[in-house]
Amino acid sequence: MRITVVGAGHGGQALAGYLATMVDDVVLYNRTESVVETLNERGNIEIQGCVSVVVHNVKFTSDIEYAIKDSEVIMVCIPSNNHEEIARKMAPFLTKGQVVVLNPGRTMGAFLFSQIVNAYEKGVIVAETDTFLLTARKVEDGVSKIFSLKKQVYLACCRNEETEKVYQKLKNWLPMLKKAESIAYTSMANIGVIFHPLPALLNIARIECENDFLHYKEGISPAVATLLEKLDKERVLLSRRLNHPVLSAKEWIERVYGSKGDNLYQAIQNTGAYDEVIAPREISTRYIFEDITTGIVPMYCMLRQLGEECPIMELIINLANELFDYDFVNKGRCDVTDFLDCVLNEV
Repeated sequence: MRITVVGAGHGGQALAGYLATMVDDVVLYNRTESVVETLNERGNIEIQGCVSVVVHNVKFTSDIEYAIKDSEVIMVCIPSNNHEEIARKMAPFLTKGQVVVLNPGRTMGAFLFSQIVNAYEKGVIVAETDTFLLTARKVEDGVSKIFSLKKQVYLACCRNEETEKVYQKLKNWLPMLKKAESIAYTSMANIGVIFHPLPALLNIARIECENDFLHYKEGISPAVATLLEKLDKERVLLSRRLNHPVLSAKEWIERVYGSKGDNLYQAIQNTGAYDEVIAPREISTRYIFEDITTGIVPMYCMLRQLGEECPIMELIINLANELFDYDFVNKGRCDVTDFLDCVLNEV
């Protein structure tokens, strides 16, 4: 079976290398030709960390048609604010029965992706995970470090009845996968909205001064963690309103990493996978521009449409708007009506 990984960034390159230890035919696509040229010159991917291996059975390409042709499963590992763009690029070449998995979908990712590709009447199966499968960073083109394999990652398809099929297809290679009942769950289990934008915003002076620090272990102080817990209550409230309650952030850390603590701050400090994760080195980070537009914004819009107050989400959006002179709501996933109708009318 051929598996294609779309995106050769921190996650995609590591995932392609990891999959290549178990699957003979792996293709790694990246739109930047210089990256592909470097990878082809190397002829391999070196994985460091908790997985240590050099794999030679990965094909590298910047040709999207070649990348997805004959692939049974396509793992999309790009920033979620580019999901709609890559969906339009892939759509003409996808065929009936192919499986596309967004890793992760963030909030509403699979729903929006499916609307685009299946507008071509393709019959493509679109799924998403609630978080990325690995904790990894790219050292350089062709070298990645995997800090940990997550213990549990939830998977759901846009059509609930297809989740079992995709799970059976992937479970032997990705044993951390668990089946979710709905994309409502994977969308609300978007933990990036808790751990990424607010710590980045509250540490923006350190980032702008180019001070290296650990994003989780040093960027999330006790006071910041307390604010994150308030933000998390808004996310959990929304999940309950959608009839798919999710774990709190502290419970999520215990489920995924086995880390415990009396509060969120202690749980983060006790998570070994975060020991080497450096904070962003520039303020135009995906922790802000991706996680607000594809996480905070749709959750905020859904809560408001459901008549719920969400002061911490509103605070994050307003602060980011003023800092960056950018309209995060209108540039984000703000049209939530169809998604809400779909979820609330699930049988």
